[in-house]
Formats: sequence, structure tokens, C-alpha cells
Amino acid sequence: MSESELKNANFAFSKGELDQCLVYTNNLLEGNRFDGEALMLQAKVYYKKQNFGAALNCINRILEKEKSNEIALNYKEMITNIISFWNKDHYNP
Repeated sequence: MSESELKNANFAFSKGELDQCLVYTNNLLEGNRFDGEALMLQAKVYYKKQNFGAALNCINRILEKEKSNEIALNYKEMITNIISFWNKDHYNP
């Protein structure tokens, strides 16, 4: 993982440049599909953009490698609650 790329991604996120942050994290993930830091940052970007499906995909990829990652588990629960609140029929067929 490129430390400078991760720093640039974090800096872009902190400035609210979400699309640029996604560019940096995508570059990081090309080299390592399960880069936990890049995936978590990407999940936060998608969460801010209210793209909860993409955020959940990132979280699930983190949990494939680290089943007990507390931060990822908390994000997954938060996102699942949001999805079920917005689309109650999704969980109650």
C-alpha cells in the first residue's frame, strides 16, 4: 500500500472532496482488493454520499478478512438499520 496515496485519500476526505478520495482509494484497491484502510475510507465516502449499498459492499469485504473488526461491524449494523428503515418491505417480504 502506498502511504502517500492513503494520506492523499484521507486529506481529500477531510476536505470533503469525496470523488477524489474514491479515485485514491480505487488506486490502492487495485493492488490489494482487501486493503482494510482503503475499504473503510471508501465505505465512509459512500456512506456520506448515501450510497448505502456500495458502503455495505466495502464493509462486507473488510469482514471477509477480519470477521471481528468492531468498526466494520458497527458500520454494517448502522447501514442495515438505515436500509431497513427506508425500505421496510425489503426485510419483511
